[in-house]
Amino acid sequence: MSLECKTNRKKISQYINKRTASRSSVGDLKWYGPDGNENLAVTDTDNASVLQECSSVYTVEPDGSFDNLGL
Repeated sequence: MSLECKTNRKKISQYINKRTASRSSVGDLKWYGPDGNENLAVTDTDNASVLQECSSVYTVEPDGSFDNLGL
């Protein structure tokens, strides 16, 4: 293979493309809704919605809910 790469560039391109192709995707997601029933997200839009709901990093706190540090 290494000797052919100088003379047959198409062969090395095919090898590289085959090895670097990404084949991963997000599978169907299951979650429990507010009613307690198990739901299944099968479309990309449903999967995105489920992941968006689960990926909350920040919370909104009401005013005045923080403890004084006494500094």
